[in-house]
Amino acid sequence: MVHGGRTGVVTEMNQLSVIKKLKYHLRCKMVGVTHICFPGDLLMFCMTDINSVTKLQKTFQSFSAASGLQANANRSSIYITRVPQDINDSLKGLTGYIEGSIHFQYLRVPLSAKKLNIQQCLPLVEKITERVSCWPAKMLSYSGGVQLIKSVIFGMQTYWAQIFILPKKIMKLIETICRTFLWTGTSATSRKALRAWDKVCQLKASKGLNTINMGLWNKTTILKQLWALTKKKDTIWIKWAHCYYIKQRDIVTTDTPKTTPWVVRKIIDAKQGLMQMNTMQTSLSAKLTFMEIQGRLQIQKA
Repeated sequence: MVHGGRTGVVTEMNQLSVIKKLKYHLRCKMVGVTHICFPGDLLMFCMTDINSVTKLQKTFQSFSAASGLQANANRSSIYITRVPQDINDSLKGLTGYIEGSIHFQYLRVPLSAKKLNIQQCLPLVEKITERVSCWPAKMLSYSGGVQLIKSVIFGMQTYWAQIFILPKKIMKLIETICRTFLWTGTSATSRKALRAWDKVCQLKASKGLNTINMGLWNKTTILKQLWALTKKKDTIWIKWAHCYYIKQRDIVTTDTPKTTPWVVRKIIDAKQGLMQMNTMQTSLSAKLTFMEIQGRLQIQKA
């Protein structure tokens, strides 16, 4: 979908709630979600029957006719599960979209109910490698190389690392790229290193170069999601997690439900590492509150 028109499409989609022939997707109705909308991106959900998809399609077409904004059919997909082949074919013909496969990327990160595999994370590694390959690093000093690692490479993995725990192998690959670039000035894998990477990540007072330990930072950022779950922030995914998995239970005392998707499970399990931290606070809520600054959890403080 082209950029713009967020308010208009939200209004149109909200009108679907009064149409009896539209069947919500069961896990959307209870949390009040019929769609997820961002500039340039739109996800719409309903049950996979002809009437519901027809109503959804007609509503979107009405919005397009009124606003002049059209969906790009070449970049749009329909995702269909658990229906006979004849209905599958009818739904694709009705919408005119090609059938997509799960898993796919949305807002530049992979969507998956299961644990991320190496293949899904390789685009991040490839993007970092491509960026490093175009730098004339052989002319840089070590301090210049460290600065590029801190400001550019670290920034490239930040977006992913704040959403979910990245596989250990991916973190090792990123560290290898950083280490090789720092000591050789290239992206080609090399064992040449003047110091172990763990030592490089230490503070300058400990004779390190004060680069960020990305694996540790990745685990720390998940505390921000745990904080949001604990505080019951007003967002769609928080409502969804509480509605289907936490179910009014206290996150501090309850065990992680076995049916919970791995993303939510990793967030809840982060409380174990937090409780092991040696701080003056003894409760989970107190530890999370201690890391707040102006109503937001600060990763740096954590």
